Amino acid sequence: MDIMNGLKYLEEIHISNLNRLHDESMPFIIRNLVLMKRLHVMDFSGTRYSNESFISLFESDPAPGILRNINVSRTKIELGMIGLKRSHAETKVKVITMQQLPNVLDSMLEWITSGCRGLQSIDLTDAGCVSDYAIGSLLECCQSLKKLNLRGCNTISDEAFKGLGECNLRDINVSRCSRLTSVSLIALASSCKNINRVSLQGIPKLCDLGFVPLARKCPLQEVDISAASLGNVPRFGSRGLITLGQNCSGLRILRANYCSKIDDACIIAVAKGCPRLERIYVKRCYKLSDKSLVAIGNNCHSLQRIDVSSCREMCSLRSGTFVGCSASESVFQTMSTKPIFCELVPGAFVFHPIYSDPSAHKAHKLVSLHAHTMQIFAGINLTFCLIPAYSIFYFFNNMCKSSRVLSEHTGSRSDVENHGV
Repeated sequence: MDIMNGLKYLEEIHISNLNRLHDESMPFIIRNLVLMKRLHVMDFSGTRYSNESFISLFESDPAPGILRNINVSRTKIELGMIGLKRSHAETKVKVITMQQLPNVLDSMLEWITSGCRGLQSIDLTDAGCVSDYAIGSLLECCQSLKKLNLRGCNTISDEAFKGLGECNLRDINVSRCSRLTSVSLIALASSCKNINRVSLQGIPKLCDLGFVPLARKCPLQEVDISAASLGNVPRFGSRGLITLGQNCSGLRILRANYCSKIDDACIIAVAKGCPRLERIYVKRCYKLSDKSLVAIGNNCHSLQRIDVSSCREMCSLRSGTFVGCSASESVFQTMSTKPIFCELVPGAFVFHPIYSDPSAHKAHKLVSLHAHTMQIFAGINLTFCLIPAYSIFYFFNNMCKSSRVLSEHTGSRSDVENHGV
């Protein structure tokens, strides 16, 4: 670590997973800490430093404090956090990452809350032995806390959020916290009215009873209510998502994969009430049909990505449904016999025809009808998302800002055939 000598403009140090670094190198870091006025980020994840080294580091942080962002994930730190509880001054640490620590004691979080009153973000993903009392104290003492990640903390329950006072939490992730119920969501909706990002993935005991108050009281912009697996599905239904569409017009991202109770009424409500929607993931939502796709195409003109994989009911609409569609009829006739998979990326729409015979290894053909508007790839794609071509073209036509550009480049049936489609 002698290389650090003289690096007074250093802003970040990332030494994660360097197993050969031991306590002997920590004094070099501490010695240069006073000289590095711009050093704010230190990543020690996966290293073998002892508690004594971390205590020395945190206690040596000169007042008013240099360190802002600390990552001690996958380390053996336990007592080392006591270095943050300083008697002469509070630290300026705002972000702490403690992922995959096997034993997060109450005393560790108590030292953090005592020494880091200005803490804004803490990540406890897959941390073991996190108690309800510790989380409640953290939320009560750190009034500046905006982001809380408890993903995979199976030891916490509804008691962690009961009696919670008003807080400024904006982003909370409690995915795979299997002991939580709707009681926690009701408590968060009452106390944390500024939440705009929530992840509730893989919590089977959650239902609309808790999600409805959250959707009504919080300005949600990103929501994840997916199941972690087919056997661990949250019980969210139409009431929750309809309320989301009616109250959260600023919603940008919705993840609802494997939610078997979601139907067309839910997606139509979200599409009509959330025109700023950019990404929607509804993989294996078997009740969804082409009506959802049409609603999204009509209303969500900022959409960048959509995943409707394995939505097997998206084959029901007929061409008569698309009366008034300005897309060329010749295009529908040419490609309507081939189900296609639609992948949206910023600035491009990519269509993959899906052949019924997986062994038919045909050469990929690229037909560029417009460099910035549409690309059609004729090739093999084994995805299970079978969507009729005319549905996708209707969807695409509504997403385009200018239907004139589409009609100019589609042309007649013969023009399309000349491109080899």
